[in-house]
Parts: sequence; structure tokens; C-alpha cells
Amino acid sequence: MLQALTKVVDSNLPEAYLCCIFFMNLTFLAHAIRPVVLYMPLILRDVGKSIMPSSFDGIGALGTRVLDDSNSLLRTVERLLIANSPSLMKPIKSVQGEAIRWACGFIRNVTFLGEVSVVDHNINKDRSNDSSYGDNVNNSSNNDTSSANDYLSGNSGRQGVISRESIEEICTLISTTEIPRLLVHYVRDSPYPTIKWSKDSLEDISLGVICNLAQWTSSREALRRAGAVQSLEKIEGLAGIHGYRARAIRCSLGALPLQMN
Repeated sequence: MLQALTKVVDSNLPEAYLCCIFFMNLTFLAHAIRPVVLYMPLILRDVGKSIMPSSFDGIGALGTRVLDDSNSLLRTVERLLIANSPSLMKPIKSVQGEAIRWACGFIRNVTFLGEVSVVDHNINKDRSNDSSYGDNVNNSSNNDTSSANDYLSGNSGRQGVISRESIEEICTLISTTEIPRLLVHYVRDSPYPTIKWSKDSLEDISLGVICNLAQWTSSREALRRAGAVQSLEKIEGLAGIHGYRARAIRCSLGALPLQMN
């Protein structure tokens, strides 16, 4: 099924947005995140045996293979975003724009930390005084982590848990693609005023993904290179969720002092 859907997205057919919605909905299930993100058609079978990546395997060298394989699901989604981005310059709804929106919804799901696992909870007890962990955007107690992440990311509804190490690895993987640059572009060059950035609009989803990426040292540099610090400055003073996200992101990227509650 993933192979067929990836082919539709790669062909940029009008139905591609439906495939992106499928990817997004599938990755609300925590155990599906890694197999979907790491999907490569060429490794479906080896001597008749499935070698789809397990939801518990480490990414490691497999991430490099995903980036090197132009047919991987991640690279296919990246190409879709690049190819369809010019359609966003006009404030007219189109299937290309919807494909971008729901592809970003998929990226938001797979970069969302969400509820920490029991193992992570115990590990975090030992790291509570380590400033390199849970820094800035995600600097909250374990009891507040899930709700705080939901608010910043705009994501909710995940079933199951995935380790923070896995999410960090996925964010690092995505940061080596063109996706961070495109996310910043969608926010910075939106043809709509911020008052029109409703829940699950492209701008709302993009800000949520940027928040997710900004949590990790390994993916922050990609946001800096994409111009996130400068691009978000104009909205950080806004009231409401968009201004709050912009301030949190710029704080995480070192442009603002860390605000302690």
C-alpha cells in the first residue's frame, strides 16, 4: 500500500493530497511512525522476507539510505513540496496546495514528541539537571510535557508512545532535507494575513513543525540557515498561539533570552 501511495505522490497526480492525508492519519499511531518515515520501495523484500524497519529499530545507517534513495517516501514528499510550492503564491485553493498542507501535516506528526514513554520518563529523571536536554522549547516537567507539546505543535490524537530518541533522530533526518527551508517559506511568504491562519491551515501546521524541530540541537541549525530567526520576528509580538510559537522558536534558536516560569 505504501508503495502504491508513494507512486501517486511521486507522479504529483491530483489525488496526491489524499495520499498525504493517509500518511498523516497513519502516523497518528506511534508504532507506524518509524516504518513510514523510513519507507523505501527497494527494500520491501529480501529473499522473500519483509525488511520494513521495525518501530523499535534504531535509525542509524538506515537514515542515510533513506536520504540516498530518491524513491524513499521522505524524498518523495520533499519533491512534492518543492514542485507544488509555486502554487501557493496565489490565495486560491488548489489540489496542489492541499497536497502541501497535508504533507506538512504528516511531517508534523512524525516530528511531534508527544507523551514520553516510561523508559524516557526514568531517563529524564537522571537528566533533569542537564541543560542540553529538554532545552528551551521543551523545558517543562514530565507532567506538563505532553500538554505543552500539544499546544506548541498543534498536534493531538496520537495513539501510543514513541521514544524521544526516535523523534530526535527523525527531526535530525528531516533537517538534512529541503523541508525546513520550505516550512519557513510557507510562514514568511504566506499570501494570507495572520488573522486568517486558522487551525490546521498551512501556516499553522508549518509553525507547529518548526516548533518540533526547534526542540533539538541537531535540527536547529537547519532552521537558522532557513532564516527562521529573521522570518518569525515580525509575528513574535502577536497575541495568541502564532506569536507564542514564534517567541518559543526564536528563544530556542538563541534570538531571545530564555523565559523561566
